[in-house]
This record gives sequence, structure tokens and C-alpha cells, in this order.
Amino acid sequence: MGPNIESYFREPNGITLDRFQDVWENGSPMDDGTRLPSAVELLATKENTGRDRDSGDWSFLIAKTRSEHGGLLARASTPEEASKILNAFFDYEVCRQGLKNPRSEVRELILAELADLVREGDPFAEEIINDFS
Repeated sequence: MGPNIESYFREPNGITLDRFQDVWENGSPMDDGTRLPSAVELLATKENTGRDRDSGDWSFLIAKTRSEHGGLLARASTPEEASKILNAFFDYEVCRQGLKNPRSEVRELILAELADLVREGDPFAEEIINDFS
């Protein structure tokens, strides 16, 4: 069981208190016993805050998250692993990197996800599919 969150946790932008346990478990342990949230979870705290200082943080975190998840997707060994990565952070650039995966079943999963978006009229997904073809 994790810590009593109401004791010392202020609810940040983009992360609700009911998600605290997941954020805590997914975080990286620090030397002082606290945990640093993952880049995806930190990214959520920087969106739509209206604070100028968060813009730079957001830019850094989106680039980091795209790079990390894109690399994971490009190396995923099964469609199940790829699906888990896409569920954690779905982004066009992550999909683009994932299409470099040598496993056809992983590429097919990514293309199917993008095709669903194309059917909904998404031009970015269509561009990625056209670039891949």
C-alpha cells in the first residue's frame, strides 16, 4: 500500500488523486524516498496551465516521450507489447517510429490504428500511412 496521499500530495494539473497510486508506482525512485513521475505523467501536468514556464518544460517532455516511446515501439517484440506502448502514449511521431519495427505483425497493428483515424478524417494519420506505403 502506498502513502496516504492526502497527507502531503497536492493535486497537480492533469493528474487526479485517484491516479496517484499508478503515478507513484510508475515513477522512478529518488535518493530521498520520493518518486519522480514518468515523462508521460509529467507531460500531463504541463498541458494547458497558462504558465509561460511550462511551455519549455512541455516541449522538452514531448520530445523525450516521443523518443522513448517511439524507440520502444520500434523494438516491440509482440503486438501485445506494441498495444501496451500505444495505450500508454499514442502520438503520430511514436507511430512513425514504430513503423520501423522489423516485425510485420507490429507494423500491421500500428497501421490498423492509423487507418481507424483516417476513416475518421485524420489527415496526419493519412500522411503517415502514405509515407509508409
